[in-house]
Amino acid sequence: MSRVRHDPKVSAPIDGDYNRLAILNKDPTLHYVYADDEDAAMLKFEGYGVVSRREGGEKPTYDTGGPEGEAIRVKNLVLMAAPVEVKARRDARPKAEFDDRNALLGEKVKRLDGKIDHDHVAA
Repeated sequence: MSRVRHDPKVSAPIDGDYNRLAILNKDPTLHYVYADDEDAAMLKFEGYGVVSRREGGEKPTYDTGGPEGEAIRVKNLVLMAAPVEVKARRDARPKAEFDDRNALLGEKVKRLDGKIDHDHVAA
């Protein structure tokens, strides 16, 4: 007898709670992310700020509450936001780096059928 798996047709978080990280009262000019403490430090450097609790402000659907002015946290993640322009610059950076690298390699590497021919790599 074989067993049959019945996987859901949509992806879901491991704990099965679809709406835990949804944010209410979002500002449309901001891009929101949840970050752990280590990633939050990097995101601050890139222009993101921690979102604090305030009257009528953003809040997660899974909100345990807290005093006004306190950072919004869900489990071990802190809610951060930055202008959408910051996200656009951040998203464009890897592509620009890839294009620059590819331009340099294009002069030194002969491609055959989309693969690098290592015999023709310039020393």
